[in-house]
Amino acid sequence: MDWDDILKNLAINANKKLKKPSEADWNKIVNDVLTMAVVWVVLFFLEQIAMLFISIHYHYRADGVRIDESKRRRNALLTLYEASISLYAPFQEEFHSEDAIIRSGKGAGKGKFSSKFSSSNPKVIVDHALEDQRSSAAMAKRIWMSLVPEGRDVLTAQDVIEVLGTHRRAEAEAAFDNLDKNENGDINLNEMVLIVLETGRTRRVVYQGMTDINRAINVLDWMFRCLITMAVVVFGIVRYIPSLAKMKDAAGFAAFGLTWGLGRSLYEFINGVIFIFFKHAYDVGDRVEVYNMAATLSVPVTVKHVSLLYTVFRRVDNGKDLQIGNDRLALKRIENVSRSGVNREEVSVVVDFNTTFTDIQNLKLEIQRFLTSRENKRDYQPDCDVRVGSIFEMNKLELRVKFTHKSNWSNEELRAARSSKFMCALVAAIRRLSTPKPGSIQSAPMSRDEFEERSEQAAFRDLTLIPVTSDELTQDSNIATGAEIGSWIGQASTGLRRRTDQTNGGVYFGT
Repeated sequence: MDWDDILKNLAINANKKLKKPSEADWNKIVNDVLTMAVVWVVLFFLEQIAMLFISIHYHYRADGVRIDESKRRRNALLTLYEASISLYAPFQEEFHSEDAIIRSGKGAGKGKFSSKFSSSNPKVIVDHALEDQRSSAAMAKRIWMSLVPEGRDVLTAQDVIEVLGTHRRAEAEAAFDNLDKNENGDINLNEMVLIVLETGRTRRVVYQGMTDINRAINVLDWMFRCLITMAVVVFGIVRYIPSLAKMKDAAGFAAFGLTWGLGRSLYEFINGVIFIFFKHAYDVGDRVEVYNMAATLSVPVTVKHVSLLYTVFRRVDNGKDLQIGNDRLALKRIENVSRSGVNREEVSVVVDFNTTFTDIQNLKLEIQRFLTSRENKRDYQPDCDVRVGSIFEMNKLELRVKFTHKSNWSNEELRAARSSKFMCALVAAIRRLSTPKPGSIQSAPMSRDEFEERSEQAAFRDLTLIPVTSDELTQDSNIATGAEIGSWIGQASTGLRRRTDQTNGGVYFGT
């Protein structure tokens, strides 16, 4: 028998052993594949519904209120800006420098307008002016100066009605109310600049916060997709390769070892998801105070960036970036200043032991007179509290003075300026009442000469609380400075509109 016969016999025997798959076997295979595909599609559909719910719920809860308020203020500014350019056309002598800054965002002296500001559409101009702090401040000054009558230093709802016309009284009142956030009934130039700057900052912060959260949601979405795909693939492999089922013990030990190695990362990931999407202690741009659980001292920070595993803060005290894992933040006490409404501040003053209750009440009256004065009512609430906090060694008293800011402390520069202004007024009140210094019973009262009193009063009149710093969250390069805006106010703090310019129907919208 030669090799050809041997190979022929092997081929015949091999063909006899091979079993041709029947039609039923192919149907079973196709049915199993379709079953796994349907399971994968159902799991994928449920996962997408869960991601959509988390995204909608988070953005509605985090950004809904801020977006609605920002839209109302933007529409109010658009209405007032249209009225302003109807009274004074762009690049007229009165507002040539302001219009140049609004259009370019880089200052009046450069003579080059950015292409995005070349449009003459008021909507485009207002939207792009809100993106830059210099343009926002210039637009605020232009609107305020053009609507306030000559010789007046505040903008009222009646002024807006005069410009828009009595037939649009409701719209004029709504626009004014949206800008009068302190509910004073009038708006001075300081407040107008702050309102427009805050409106632009809110728009930028909301956009950045939505970007960070969408990125985190996308990461979570892809993680769940990979887990679902891996589970379906492993199930299919085990089902069609029986030999792998016998290795379940080895696979279990391998999975246990992998869990041991990645347990910490998995713990951080799960805690980050719960902390960011469900606990939701802060949003991008919020001013927060971070405490250890048993600590009394906090670290004041501003939220700069949010991720699934960590959060980046900007420290208020030294401007450094601080990164903390979300699993660690879940174990800390966090006070959100931006969500807290108005904030109350307490100041301790030590006075002589012979200070009487009448002296304390007189001091309280002096403080209330300061808080309710015309130039200070925009910065402070009218209520205050003065009480004895403690008695030191029977030779001095500690007075605790509490007062309330008109807004919260999310703007650190504004908070510091208001706090310093109040403390100086408190010292002036103590001197005015000749409250004795702490010490012996025969201690001399604190006093000051007439020149010092006149100088202090002049300083209070000239003080403008418009601190403007760089927008560190959005990395703005062309920003307004406090000195620049302060010079604008110092040079022109009254309106330019002549009442003879308006008609009964309104200057711009009359018929």
